[in-house]
Amino acid sequence: ASLARVSEKGFSFTAFLLLFEVSLALFCLASFSTGRSIARRFKCKFDTGIRDSWFFMSVFNVYSVYLLPFFDDRPVSGFLLLSGLAAAAAGCLYLYYEKRVAVKKQPDLDIPCALEADEAVDFIVRGEAVRKKIQINGDTRDAFILGPGEEVELTLLAKARNIKFAVGVRELSGQGRFPGTGVKVFEKKDGSERILLYAGHMDPSGDHNARNWAEVDLELPAGGEERERSIVVSADPRDRSVKDGPERSLCFAGPRISGRSAPRKIILIVLDAVRADHVGCYGYARGLTPNIDELAGAGTRFSNAIVQGEWTLPSFMSMLTGMYPSAHHVYHHTRYHSLDKKVRTLPGVLRKNGFMTRSYFTHKRLMSHFGFARGFDSHLFRQCDKQWNTATADDVTDRALDMLEFHKHDDLFLMAHYFDTHQPCDPPSPYSGMFDKLYGSKVRKNVRQVLLEGKGQGFDEKDLYNLIARYDAEIFKVDLKVGIIVDHLKRTGQYDDAMIIVTADHGMLLNDHGSLTRITLFDETVRVPFIVKYPGPMNIEKGARVE
Repeated sequence: ASLARVSEKGFSFTAFLLLFEVSLALFCLASFSTGRSIARRFKCKFDTGIRDSWFFMSVFNVYSVYLLPFFDDRPVSGFLLLSGLAAAAAGCLYLYYEKRVAVKKQPDLDIPCALEADEAVDFIVRGEAVRKKIQINGDTRDAFILGPGEEVELTLLAKARNIKFAVGVRELSGQGRFPGTGVKVFEKKDGSERILLYAGHMDPSGDHNARNWAEVDLELPAGGEERERSIVVSADPRDRSVKDGPERSLCFAGPRISGRSAPRKIILIVLDAVRADHVGCYGYARGLTPNIDELAGAGTRFSNAIVQGEWTLPSFMSMLTGMYPSAHHVYHHTRYHSLDKKVRTLPGVLRKNGFMTRSYFTHKRLMSHFGFARGFDSHLFRQCDKQWNTATADDVTDRALDMLEFHKHDDLFLMAHYFDTHQPCDPPSPYSGMFDKLYGSKVRKNVRQVLLEGKGQGFDEKDLYNLIARYDAEIFKVDLKVGIIVDHLKRTGQYDDAMIIVTADHGMLLNDHGSLTRITLFDETVRVPFIVKYPGPMNIEKGARVE
């Protein structure tokens, strides 16, 4: 009817159809590209992008047909006007999502595919139970998933006086809020007798802190000479308003048998993009790294440590697997691959030998999707982005100290990753002007991106000098954090028997070889610091150098 009315006023339906189809094609192309980008970001299947583009196409059809009657006099101009407004609104929404939502939400995503849990090392399961890798607030753990009234029975495989575990509540799909959930842990004696060991309640809808895993260190009652003890974990959600029946929401991670008289510690600290020739013990004259240099004096410095991947993703996976990128296949920067299930990892081997394994990663590619959670009791990911300060050196250090304190009496492998030293190198005050007080506060936030976009004509020697000064300031700041961790180990009596490793995943070009942006195999990119402070009982020569 609307087409008939506008046709009477001289409007050509053929012209409108041509305009409509061209606009539709452009809109579908843009939506397909956007959908594919979102699918790649969240490690979804490729057809997600195609599905999204068809959805946008349908919306556009409905939108156009319903708007046509409102512009009987000027249908073409009206169509263009409202289409332009809709495109502008969609563009603003997309930019807002990318700048304000996507980076913050990324750590909170559910794992897109169900990742299998690692093999249990301290217990066996009696009966059937759902156990897989669960991510809560960016922290991925192997956990049992229990619904209302469900329980799981576990048998500890060694004589235990203490156990450590974590409980959490995952957000239920299709619900606007978290359900409150109660959890109880019993020890099961002969027959049907149960002794209550722990009871807790988590209500994330009312307590924001309850949206994280809750760590529990539980002392078991004296059990004589029993080598095997049975515990029962039961879930009792107090909110049963789910329309479709019970939902699995309670997550129970662990348990791990805790407590040793002489606990061992392995601390692996990775400094992102730190090249060897900017570390004091490797000859840098600026004196940026007194704490790392002290570790080198107490341990061994490897002069020619070469990374196996020239950027973060493959380099980290090589560290954790002892394999070349061509063997583990987790290295491509446009099409990502997950680590094969058959590949053993360093934390996995240590975990089977009694170590608690914890990590804190701060690079967007070090998520559990690619296999980085393999072997870790806790794989914590927080994206480090200087604009939102979501995972700075302070956060990493605070978390590392918490884990060292919580596992004071346990064998612990802790891997901490500092991203602050990576470009754009924008340290906070008072570090920002530490090595260049004349440049001023107006700096190029991300020099690398500026040059990649071909806008480097205004980048002169003063800019380069300031970039190097800010890079050094970040290294100085992170070295202070390394010193805080070492001081904590000394203060708590854990230093002498600890192995402390400081290294980097790759270096960075600072206009060496005429570039700031290329990924190369020059020493400035692949030669990194590698310092190992060995446990005291190993009697390794202090201050040794391996050339």
